[in-house]
Amino acid sequence: MAAGFIASLTYLLIGFYQKDHNELGYWQYVLAGAMLGLSLLMISDIRYPSFKKVGLKTRGNLSAIVIAIVILFMIVRFHHVMPVILFSLFLLYGFVRPWVSQKLRKEIEVEVDDEPQAISETTVEANKEVEP
Repeated sequence: MAAGFIASLTYLLIGFYQKDHNELGYWQYVLAGAMLGLSLLMISDIRYPSFKKVGLKTRGNLSAIVIAIVILFMIVRFHHVMPVILFSLFLLYGFVRPWVSQKLRKEIEVEVDDEPQAISETTVEANKEVEP
């Protein structure tokens, strides 16, 4: 996540200054400050949701699919700006997350507890069928 933010910010800055062939100017300090801020976030106690369990078998509702398609379209259309915006929103969510209600947090974040239970139940059923 941190590498994606820095890479997208660098891509944005290169896109801005590609036509002028100028130095980055004060933006180089913004980039260094972003790296320092991200390094402090890495050692902090601020928690972020993990998307490791998201895959093709993850269930989603229609609104989540529509939002994902719109975001994908906007990333393609505004390829210099949108990655920075998405990574920035994710970084800000970590700061706001403690004040978000549990109900809204469960709707936003992926349910990690449901999938391992489903796998273990399937494994138990498969073992019952194999036993003589």
